[in-house]
Amino acid sequence: MSKWVFIFFLLTFSSTVFSQNKRYETASGAVHIWGEMQKGALLKAPYSEWYEASIKGYKPNSSLIKNKRALSKMDVTIYLGTWCGDSKNYVPKFFSLWQSLNLSEKNIKIIGLHGSRDHYKQGPNGEEKGAHIHRVPTFIFSKDGEEVGRIVERPINSLEMDVAQIAAGIPSLPRYQAVSYMIDFYDNYEIEQFDSEYDNIIHDIGRLNNGVSELNTYGIVLQLSGRLQRAQQIFKINNELYPFEPKSYYSLGVSHMKMEEWEDAQKCFIEVLKIDPEHKRVVKKLYDTNEKIK
Repeated sequence: MSKWVFIFFLLTFSSTVFSQNKRYETASGAVHIWGEMQKGALLKAPYSEWYEASIKGYKPNSSLIKNKRALSKMDVTIYLGTWCGDSKNYVPKFFSLWQSLNLSEKNIKIIGLHGSRDHYKQGPNGEEKGAHIHRVPTFIFSKDGEEVGRIVERPINSLEMDVAQIAAGIPSLPRYQAVSYMIDFYDNYEIEQFDSEYDNIIHDIGRLNNGVSELNTYGIVLQLSGRLQRAQQIFKINNELYPFEPKSYYSLGVSHMKMEEWEDAQKCFIEVLKIDPEHKRVVKKLYDTNEKIK
């Protein structure tokens, strides 16, 4: 084999290997992409089915976006789940909008996050770390390495308007402001200061929170990524805000189990049964905690 044939073979092999996206299969047999990918991966089966369905009939109103030049200087990182309905809806539309603006896709990075509880909303190499991802899709716009705006899960106004506002330098506040508040808290306070600031947190979060699931999902993401103390703090807030929701007691109880606080976990699971005697998962959890207490 000549040197040039060998080099060609090596380059072809390397290109094939590195273009392959990491995938995982669920118990139901669905196959999802995990980690960084190229847009082309979404244009192949089985993902092409929902990709094409999303943009069928969609006509992006690109006339709303006046400052295309600003967008051309930005990097966009898209965190999505190929298992997620909102990702399937908005990611194809985003690319359609981007194309309608005649903008290059070279500065767009796509990262698929895991959908199972073992690696929930995590990348294979921790690509989500530091990006404060708790919902997908999340579109993060940055310039010179600094974030200038983001769209979380779905637009506040419309996809076009939210992108237009980011381009103009006046982005809408993203959804889930209670989560944003807690992210800011952890960025500016030591975790040990939570108790001393608790009353202020409850007061502020009470104005921002939008239902029991907002903080609950954030707490689950923290817990499954190993940040157990933060997760328990989030569940504590949620439980105080929603004392009649079985979900708030259940998640707090699980967090106590993770911290091996068995009696506290037991109390939470008993409260779940008081509110929802038909709760399917809590009986097993209660049995497990009782075994630990014996």
